[in-house]
Amino acid sequence: MKRDMDWRKRVDPLIKDHLELQVKESYREKKAYSKAKSKGDGQLWIAVANLSKQLFDLSLKVKFLEKALRDVNAKDKKKINDDVEKVLKDMQKF
Repeated sequence: MKRDMDWRKRVDPLIKDHLELQVKESYREKKAYSKAKSKGDGQLWIAVANLSKQLFDLSLKVKFLEKALRDVNAKDKKKINDDVEKVLKDMQKF
């Protein structure tokens, strides 16, 4: 068991925290993957599912923010157009 853990100490420090987080998150499903024929494969699939969920959640957030930005942009354009029309009408009075 000790030897199995040594590889994790050699992981690039830039990703080490991410690795440990995925191991910790997948460990929460130990009851499920412990029933798999290959426990390691089961744990990997749990980690993949967790990453997939994180990606999906982030995608929803990005879509929400993109829509909010489009809405703000549309409101700004309308305000600018209204301001331009007002200036043009005021200029026509001269």
